[in-house]
Amino acid sequence: MFRRLLEKWSRGIVLKKNLPAEFGSRPIFVSPEGGGLRYWKPSLDMIDPMLIQTVRQFVKPGDTVWDIGGNLGFFAFPAAVKAGAKGRVIVFEPDLFLTHILRKTADANPDLNVDVLALAASNRQGIAQFNIAERARSTNFLANVSGSTQTGGVRRTILVPTVPLDSLLGQIPPPDFVKIDVEGAENLVFEGMKRVLQEAHPIILCEVFKANWDNISTNLLANGYRIFDAGRLPEMVEAKAPVENLLALSA
Repeated sequence: MFRRLLEKWSRGIVLKKNLPAEFGSRPIFVSPEGGGLRYWKPSLDMIDPMLIQTVRQFVKPGDTVWDIGGNLGFFAFPAAVKAGAKGRVIVFEPDLFLTHILRKTADANPDLNVDVLALAASNRQGIAQFNIAERARSTNFLANVSGSTQTGGVRRTILVPTVPLDSLLGQIPPPDFVKIDVEGAENLVFEGMKRVLQEAHPIILCEVFKANWDNISTNLLANGYRIFDAGRLPEMVEAKAPVENLLALSA
């Protein structure tokens, strides 16, 4: 009960924090409403070690990174620091509350090449219903998928624009790295990025719901990828069974 009260009290609050020191202790704006009560902690150093290790290990200077489901940018902005002046990060986030915070952080770091698109990646171009979670907005989800068990219910449903990622090839730089965290809509994202996989061969980091594992892993293997358990990094342990977060490298 206390946790739920604190979650509701935290709504609308935006805090200025700093990225871990290895990323220059740069300013980042966060919200407990957006990413959960863990963002009340004084330090962000241990907020998501897997994301930080992935950036540390696989994002290179000059890379173009597509962040699908950007939330508060705790992957996007470390990736932008690592990609450097010749790199670029493009964040896809349909929740306007979160895109406002992402753009606030981008404005506070004008030397980083970060663009924020208020779009949901899917398998078609159009309009879709999008559920805003009762609890942290990191569990928001497209209404035509099941979503997480951690939403605490649906606060409201809004309409958001959707695009297949393939439709953006030729309009924005192709990705060297794609991070996907879309709360159960992974199948839709992959249906809309067939050319991205076949032509750009990016490194993929993807949170995968167990029900979607067979389809996603089969898709990646068919496109010449090897699949690893991102939760075991920096070790490179191949994923032979469903894992919560996969890392896929083009063979």
